[in-house]
Amino acid sequence: MALVLTTQANPGTADWVEGGTVDQITDPGDAGAIPVTESGSVALDTGPGVGAQTRTVAAPTFAGQTLAFFFQTDVGDCVITFGTALNVTGNTIATFANVRETLIVMGIYSTSVGALVWRPIHIDGPVLS
Repeated sequence: MALVLTTQANPGTADWVEGGTVDQITDPGDAGAIPVTESGSVALDTGPGVGAQTRTVAAPTFAGQTLAFFFQTDVGDCVITFGTALNVTGNTIATFANVRETLIVMGIYSTSVGALVWRPIHIDGPVLS
């Protein structure tokens, strides 16, 4: 489902938005794979259930692909394992522990790896390991 962006702030300012769409990607639930066929946002829910839940994300499909993750419902931690390292340290896991935590990643082509990889462009809360 596409969400339509509406006009925000004051015309002519840096945060002015004319419109556009953002694809909402459905959270697949515990042990599910988040699709990487397009850019979009995922509202993560760990309920119903008890304890930590997991998700996986394969390597990006194209350079510039962007995925935004938002922890919406916290019944237990949400642990996402990415198919590529997220940083030079080699971390592949993002653990969301609190509601409103956010992670945005972008697919880039890494010449040192010789493949598309995810790189975080915004982290607010989740721990990388």
